[in-house]
Order: sequence, then C-alpha cells, then structure tokens
Amino acid sequence: MKTRALATGLGLALTCSLLGSASALAATRCVGHGAGCHRTLQAALDASHDGDTIKVSAGTFAGGVTITNSVRVVGAGAGATTIKGGGPVVTVGEAGDATPPTVKLAGVKITGGRVGDGVFATAGGGIDVRVGGADFDAPGATLTIKDAVISGNRAAPTETLLPQSPEQEEDWPHCPGGFCAFAGASGAGIQNLGNLTLIRTTVSDNVAGGPVASDAAGGGIWSSLGTLTIEDSALVRNRVAVGDPNGRFAEGGAMLVEDGSGPVVIRDTLIGDNRAELSNHLPPVVDDEPLELEVHAAGVLIANDIPTTIERSVFAGNDVAARNRVGEPLAFDSALHVLDSPVTMRDVLIASNTVTSDTLTTEHVGPAGSAVELGGGGTLKRVHILGNTVTVKTSEGLASATNGLATYDNFEESSPDLATVEDSVIAGNTAVARSQRGDAQIVGAGVLNNSLLTLRDTAVSHNSGRAVGAGGTAQGGGIWNGVLLTGPPVELTLDRSLVTGNALTASPGVERSGGGVFTTEPIARNRTLIAGNSPDQCAGCELVAAARTARLRRAVSARARRPFTPRGR
Repeated sequence: MKTRALATGLGLALTCSLLGSASALAATRCVGHGAGCHRTLQAALDASHDGDTIKVSAGTFAGGVTITNSVRVVGAGAGATTIKGGGPVVTVGEAGDATPPTVKLAGVKITGGRVGDGVFATAGGGIDVRVGGADFDAPGATLTIKDAVISGNRAAPTETLLPQSPEQEEDWPHCPGGFCAFAGASGAGIQNLGNLTLIRTTVSDNVAGGPVASDAAGGGIWSSLGTLTIEDSALVRNRVAVGDPNGRFAEGGAMLVEDGSGPVVIRDTLIGDNRAELSNHLPPVVDDEPLELEVHAAGVLIANDIPTTIERSVFAGNDVAARNRVGEPLAFDSALHVLDSPVTMRDVLIASNTVTSDTLTTEHVGPAGSAVELGGGGTLKRVHILGNTVTVKTSEGLASATNGLATYDNFEESSPDLATVEDSVIAGNTAVARSQRGDAQIVGAGVLNNSLLTLRDTAVSHNSGRAVGAGGTAQGGGIWNGVLLTGPPVELTLDRSLVTGNALTASPGVERSGGGVFTTEPIARNRTLIAGNSPDQCAGCELVAAARTARLRRAVSARARRPFTPRGR
C-alpha cells in the first residue's frame, strides 16, 4: 500500500510539474509601438509557440500573415484593430499538415485581401484555412473567430484553363469558338478547409468573380471538408458575379458549403442583402449540346450529404439576377438552396428576397424563381416565408416562374426524402412570368412540390402569380403539386392547414387553374381549409376523392375475400 501511495504521489508531482512548465512556456506577446512589442504581426507569430496569446494594439497592421501554431490573436476591437492587405490577409495552417493548429482570432477587422493574380483558380481573399492530411484530404486547422469583421476582400482569377488532354476534352463543355474557358473564384471573405466557428462576427462586402471568371462561389464564405458553425453573426452584402466572356456559374452569394463537409449549424444570424449575378451573351446551345448556365442561392447554398441546422435566423433582401437576352441561364433560390442534405430549421424568417431573370427563354431549364429549395427533406418549424418576389422575363420563348418554397427529388435513382413544414406561414409571395413573343407559365406562387411534402398547421395565404404571354398556363396560386423534373412518387399531405386568399391573374389566352391548389397527383387532406382563392380553389382535387374511393373499394374487396373466423376461436 505504501509503495502504491508513493508511486501515486510521484505521478501527481510529475504531472503538476509538467503542467506548470507548459503554463510557464505560454507567453503573451504584443504587436504595436509599445516597449517590448513586435512591430508586425508576422514577427510576433514567428516568435510564438503553441499556447501563446498575441495582443494586437489599435491601428492598422500589414496582412499577408501565416499562422502555423496554436495561438490566440486578440485585437483591441474590430473598430480599432485592422489587419489589411495581402493575398490572403491571414492564412491559417499549412497545406498537408497532419497535426493542424487550433487558432482563435478575436477583436480585429480583416480587409483588403486580394487573391487571383496569375492563377486560374483562387480562394480565400480575407482568411484562408488550409487543408490538412498528408494526402490533402482531411480538415485543416480549427479556427474560432469572435467579435471580428471580415470585409472588403476579393477573389478574382486573372488566367483561364482549357482542357489539357484528350480525356478532359471528352467531357469539357463547348462554348462559341471552342472549349469553354474555366476560371474559378471562391471564398472571397473566407475559404474554410478546416473546422470553422464564427461568433459575433460580420462577413460583409466581399466579392468573388472578376472579368475572366467562369465560376464564382461563396462570396462571403466557401467551406469544404470540415465543420462550420455560425452564431450571433451577420453575412451581409457579399457578392458572386460573372459575365462575358466566360461567366457560366454564380452560386452562394453569402456562403457555399461543398460536398463532404459538415455538419453546418447557423444560429441567431442575419443573412441579408447578398447578391448572385450572371450577365452574359452565351447561347443556349453549342454544337447541338445545351450550354449550362446557372445563377442561384444569393444567400446560402448547401451541397450534398451535409446535416444542416438553421435556428432563429433571418434571410432578407438577397437577390439573384440573370441577364442574357440570347441565352438560357437559370436563376433560382434567392435565399437558400439545400441540395441532397437533411435540414432542420426552427424560428426562421425568409423575407423580401428576389429573383430577376431577363433571358431568351426558360423552356429547357424549368421554372425560374423560388426563395427556398429543399432537395434532401427535413423539418421546418415556425418558418415564415414572406413577401419574396420573382420576375421572369423572356424575349422569345417560354417564361416560367415559381416562388416561395420548392421541394425536389434531385436524384431519380434514390427514394425522395420527406420535408415536413409545421406551424409555419408561406404568404405574400409573388411570381410574375412575362414573355414578349412566347408563352408564360406560373408553377406555384407559394409552394412547388416535386417530392414528398407535408404541411401541418401551416398557412399558405395571399400568394399571387401573374402570367403574361401569347399563351400558356397559370397554375397553383398557393400550391403546385405534381411530377415536374423528377417523379413519381410525388406526395402532398395537408394536415390542419389553410390555403386561402391566393390568386392567379393572366393575360388573355393564358389558362388559369388552381388558384388555391393545382395538383396532378392525389393529395392527402385532413382538416384543411382551401377557400377564398381565385379563380378557383383546387384543380385536380377530384384525384383526392378518386384515390379515397379506390382505397375504400380495395379495403371492402379485401374484407370480402377474408375467410370468416368465429369469435373466440
């Protein structure tokens, strides 16, 4: 017993000694003009060790710095301490590091970063969190940013890439005059290839794009591989923009999260006044092949297989814009686009977001518009989708518009995922389709369901669609339900809900139907009021009655065939 006690005592003493030594090694360093302070942030970082704290005084300090140790960098406040310039302003970690650092950054403004000179793909104008793993396939540094501002940074490539081999040529898209040139810009504010947390931080006025860019993604934040948590923060006035001669994709004005990331958590955050824009003159077809052009998710784009939680947040004033009078770009999802990922949303407001599309036609790309799109199902509780606007204008062909909430099954080979909306309101959304010399079409001004959707204790009210053209259809002032891009199955359940006060208007020659609900598939309806809609209440609702009758007949037939069994045996 004495031997064990002695060993235990020696172990505790050694542990305390080691901890004391580690504590003693940790230092607090300063950056500024005070006595004993480093004059530059990079000098302080070069002298630092794991566990150190670097205090940066008020003033403006040169960016272009790299953090490779697990340190805390603390400024005097985002309004007082500025780290400016460089490309990126701050780099966190080293690419391929098997043991990436854990870094905290607080009380600073990161601005004036520019990346892209001499390259065809660029990212991370403000902050670049580098990838980890010996094979560059693992999350890099863990970075926490508090009480900071990341603003006024840019990602803009200056070079382009063409296919480098016959194998690449086989799948490379064709543009007028040859292969399409690629030049990518992403994460103008932050590129995250690690585990990133933002707390009380503003990401604003960052721009991804540029004169030669073909692809622009994640104006504020572009994230991949690791986790992303955003709390009590703001992503505002960020932008992705592409144009002539190469622009084909503009995605995720505020933020884009790539496949393989996650989970993503957004709480108590404003995502507002961000923009995704595409303006060019590329044709819809080259060498008998469609040329894909897309601009979407001015707010947030979440890719595949990323569990996503959004709570107590606001998406407002985000704008998607497409302009190409000789081509067919698709503009959609002004606020939020979730691909094949499960999403949980609670207490979220999605309001006053816009899609504006001025193109040749939408005939081959489907309806433009919507404020929120779900492709992987999930649960939405106390979500308000209010006053969003879609305007689709075409010069020649079909103008097709939708708005509000859209649910799709993005992968036909798999079973669709159910989206459930509870205790929510989808109201006051407007979709306008206007064709100068073609047909016009409205496909759900409040809700478009091309998957599995349940609305429970939810109001779909006072949404409106207007179609102006030589002919066409206006369907689903409140809800459009049916097989569109994929399906069947397509299933809609209305449980203890309201579909009221929705309206469809149209020019002469455009057929209107389903002012409240338009459906091509049977719907399940339980204690749901469909009333006060114009020009009618529910087009296709006879399918519901027919399906109910068929079910009753099958049940009676099955009962009739069942052998009689006396009770008690």
